[in-house]
Amino acid sequence: MRSELFCRPSDPDPCQPRSFSGGYQRTMHQPQSSWADKVFVIIRYIHAVCFHIVQKYVHSLRNMSAIGFFTSAAFALISHKIIFIALQSPISISGVIFTSPCLFLFDIITLLILHAGFSSWKRIYHITAYFCAIIIIILCSAFASLYITANTELQWERSFEVLSLIAVLV
Repeated sequence: MRSELFCRPSDPDPCQPRSFSGGYQRTMHQPQSSWADKVFVIIRYIHAVCFHIVQKYVHSLRNMSAIGFFTSAAFALISHKIIFIALQSPISISGVIFTSPCLFLFDIITLLILHAGFSSWKRIYHITAYFCAIIIIILCSAFASLYITANTELQWERSFEVLSLIAVLV
């Protein structure tokens, strides 16, 4: 017996075996999913789990100022590392993929220690974490500003050399 809610009267009975394959036929409310749909569902699941873990990790801090300082220190460390990589030499995408655990390991350890300090109930650990976060933010921003200033001066010097070369040729 079949339900009229899910199958049209012209559809064969889903419980009867099909003659050409020997399997059971799907009903209209169960469309076949392709491999792309399955991959998309897996990616959505992984994304949701990762987002949940990060959200739970960040919301375990004591107050909003701790979340702000922790986020600022994390952004400062990662931007410092990216600037440092760009300053040394460009790394290919495969190089970043293979070396990223080694490149960002100390940053992750530093952030874990900062998180432990911010989420601690002992006041001395909390104050030390604030102090370390402020030092990290100041040092990383100073490095970034020096890099931007030096790169700007280098670019101006190169453009001045090109302009002087054009003036000599004309």
